[in-house]
Amino acid sequence: MMALLMVSGCGGEDEKPTQAPSKDEDAVVSTLRSYIGHLAAGEPREACALMTREAQRSLVDAVTRSGGGIRGASCVEVSAQLQRFATGRPRVTQVQVKGDDASASAQVGSLPATKPRLVRDGDGWKISAF
Repeated sequence: MMALLMVSGCGGEDEKPTQAPSKDEDAVVSTLRSYIGHLAAGEPREACALMTREAQRSLVDAVTRSGGGIRGASCVEVSAQLQRFATGRPRVTQVQVKGDDASASAQVGSLPATKPRLVRDGDGWKISAF
């Protein structure tokens, strides 16, 4: 459950990079922050739209198996219940972009950092795995 919630909470400021981030790196950070913002605003459809279909299915499966009391048959239903964890900006660091794939280290509050993966989707990015 911790890995699924990594993009659902608060954190400090991002680490200051030694060089300016690329446009793709900025877009990856923006995607992760947008996901949190939509959860916090009670916009589960918009949050799920930032995920691949496979990631949506994985989220539903993992959260319902976790025993944390969250139930749902769809990404939208599950994400609506994750709103309570989306309390601020995640700390996003160590962004790496390799072609159409990306990863970042993201931390929520005192939870351990996790490494969500993203894939390029047209002009933007979608979360492909937590």
